[in-house]
Amino acid sequence: MNRKFSQDFITITPYLLNAQSSATLLHKENCIIITNKKFKNILCSLGFAEKNKIVPITIGINDNDVRMIGESIMEAEQKKFDELVSKH
Repeated sequence: MNRKFSQDFITITPYLLNAQSSATLLHKENCIIITNKKFKNILCSLGFAEKNKIVPITIGINDNDVRMIGESIMEAEQKKFDELVSKH
């Protein structure tokens, strides 16, 4: 991930599904959660998808996965920009 996306624009934070409390992520908003496809439904059932975007990827991240992550980042940036403009 660090090779594909600049840390100047995003913060990559690993989360271990069975080792960390789900409360760690539940209070977060506007995050892009990247997970293996088989864990998407689990994360949705825990409530992570309500305020965040979940991007399911394959084990070996491929070009399509990188494209989906990039699009999700652009959508999040656009949403923040729109919120900022609507306040003024």
